[in-house]
Amino acid sequence: MPITEWAEFHRLPGVSEATLLAAAADMQTRFLDLQPGYLSRQLPALGDSHYADVICWRDAGSAATAIAVAPQYPECRAYFALLQMARPVALGRRLLHCQAVAPAIGGMEFSLFRLMPGASEAALRPAAQQMARGLYAQEPGFIEHMVVVNGAGLYADVVLARDADTARRLCGKWGCGPFDPACEPYLALIEPSSANLDFWSRMA
Repeated sequence: MPITEWAEFHRLPGVSEATLLAAAADMQTRFLDLQPGYLSRQLPALGDSHYADVICWRDAGSAATAIAVAPQYPECRAYFALLQMARPVALGRRLLHCQAVAPAIGGMEFSLFRLMPGASEAALRPAAQQMARGLYAQEPGFIEHMVVVNGAGLYADVVLARDADTARRLCGKWGCGPFDPACEPYLALIEPSSANLDFWSRMA
């Protein structure tokens, strides 16, 4: 069941609204947009130097997980350093409307793979997030990255993009060896002979 996270705060003295908004945008693209269960966000001004982060999540578990791991991300710490919380973060306020604004998806990369012997999903998740933050998050035309599993040891790396050419360009950022450092932990978990990469264009 979708819920809201309400985080009310004051901008610290000496911090401009432009600086706050830039840090909020950085946290948005490098953290929030990559979190499972994230749906939408609003940042209303409540008065002089008084704001609220209103974030919509798919469920309470998604919100709790994101709140717990946020301090581990430098972009989140940079944002938090500009503000003083007015009251504790609240979850589960009555939800009137919560709908993600979905950009038009025109193409995708879909790559099947298996894990290296001894590699775990627990290691795969942060490695995939690191790769997406480092290579995709700031790129024009990028919409979403995900890793899905079929329950039988087969995984798929999926990049949703504006079109297939954009997806191909994004994946080209990995390099051909030496690989970009952002993707090395992710690649180290993938059995090389199992990878099957392809690009697709939307037709309907």
